[in-house]
Amino acid sequence: MFEDKNNPFNPANRPSDGQEGPDQPTIDVTGRPTDADQDPVTDRVLPRTHVRVNDQRQRPRTEKPKKNTGMTRFIATVLIALIAGGVGGWAGNALFNHQAQTGGTILAGPKATATKTVSSTGTFSVADIAEKVVPAVVGVNNFGKQTTIFGQTGEMNQASGSGVIIREDGTMVTNYHVISGSTRLTVTLADGSTKNAKVIGYDQESDLAVLDIEGSGYPTVNIGDSDALRVGQLAVAVGNPLGQTFSQTVTDGIISGINREIQMGNQTYNLLQTNCAINQGNSGGALVDGQGKLIGINSVKVQAEGVEGLGFAIPVNNVMRIVDKIEKGESPSAQPFVGISGYSLTAEMAAQLNIDQESGLLVVQTVEGSPADQAGILPGDIITGVDGKTLKGYEDLQAILKNHKAGDTLTLDVMRRNKQGQAKITLGEQTGVPA
Repeated sequence: MFEDKNNPFNPANRPSDGQEGPDQPTIDVTGRPTDADQDPVTDRVLPRTHVRVNDQRQRPRTEKPKKNTGMTRFIATVLIALIAGGVGGWAGNALFNHQAQTGGTILAGPKATATKTVSSTGTFSVADIAEKVVPAVVGVNNFGKQTTIFGQTGEMNQASGSGVIIREDGTMVTNYHVISGSTRLTVTLADGSTKNAKVIGYDQESDLAVLDIEGSGYPTVNIGDSDALRVGQLAVAVGNPLGQTFSQTVTDGIISGINREIQMGNQTYNLLQTNCAINQGNSGGALVDGQGKLIGINSVKVQAEGVEGLGFAIPVNNVMRIVDKIEKGESPSAQPFVGISGYSLTAEMAAQLNIDQESGLLVVQTVEGSPADQAGILPGDIITGVDGKTLKGYEDLQAILKNHKAGDTLTLDVMRRNKQGQAKITLGEQTGVPA
C-alpha cells in the first residue's frame, strides 16, 4: 500500500535502531482512556490512539507571497495578450497553409492571396471565368461611306460592337445590327492586333451575323446549353462597351429570366434576361455561365428612366442552329420575306396622324426591291388585313407568315390617306448572305 520510497509511513523507509538522523522522520504513538471509547460488549475501556510524526527534515524556505501590484497585473495582461496573439497567428498561419493547399480565397490574414476557386457545383470564380473567356471576345468595327455637308464622300467608322470566336479557324458570331450598312469590317483581337473580316452570312430576323478572319489557332469559347439554364444561376458578360476604350470589360450577375419575348422595331425576339451590365458596344459579346461556357450573345438593353439591370441575350442554342444553316447555305429564317418595317398602330398614334383607323400595321419603311416594294406598298400605308383576316398589328402579320412559304401570294387590305384599297404581294425568301 505504501510503496512510495518518499512516504514516511512505509516501514521500509524507517531508520534503523539507534540511527535516527535529522532527515529521518520518527513516529510517536500515545493513548489515553476516555469514556467514549468503551467496548459496548465487554465494557472494557479502549485507548484512544494519537499518532504524531516527528519529521525533522529541513524544508525549503518560503516567503510570504506578496500582493500583485498594478505593474504585475499589467505585465500579466501583456503576456496573456502576447500568448493569445501567438496562438491566433499560429492558427491564422495554419489556416492560410490549409487554404493554399486545398484552394480558396483568403480575404485577410498573413500573406493574403487569391487562388483558383471552384464551388461544389463546379462553378468558377468570376476572375477565373474572365481569364478563360476574354481572349475569345473581339471588337468589331463597322466602316461605311458617308457624305459630308460639303459633298465630300469618305469612309467613316459608323459603329462598333463585340464578337465571339467559336472556332479556331477564325469563325465568329456577332449581332446583325453591328455590321448592318457596312462596306468594310475589321476585328480587334484581345492582344490588340487588328484583322479584316468578311461576312459569311447573317439572319436579320434573329439579329445574328457570322464573320470570318484569316488565320488559325485562335482562342475560342466553349459552347454551353441555353436550354438547361435556371433562373438565378451565375452569368458573366464580356464585351467592349463604348468601343475599344473599355475593351474586354467583364460584368457579372445572374440569369434573371428565360424565354423573354422582346419586341424591337418590327421584330419579336425570344431572349435570355440578365442583370449583367450591358451597354452600347456590348452587342455581339459573350454571355457565359459559371463554367465559362457560352450561353448567349448579348444583344439589347432596356434603356428607360428608372430602369436598371434589364439586359438581354440571344440563347446560344438558337445561335448555333442559325450558324449551322448559314454555313450550309440555307436560309436561316423560317419565315418568308416581305420587306417592310413598321409599328402596331395605336389610338394615340392615330390621333397624332389624324387618321380614322385605330389598329393595323403602320408601314415606316420598305426595302428596295423587296416583295412589298414591288407590290407598291409605301411608307405611311396602314395594312389592316391579310386574305380577309383582320390585322391588328405586327404580331398578327408574323403569325400569318408562319403558315406560308416563299412564293405564296397574299392579298393585303391597305389604307392610304384614309382610303381603303388592296395590294397583292408574292412572298420572297430571305437570304442568309448579303447582296
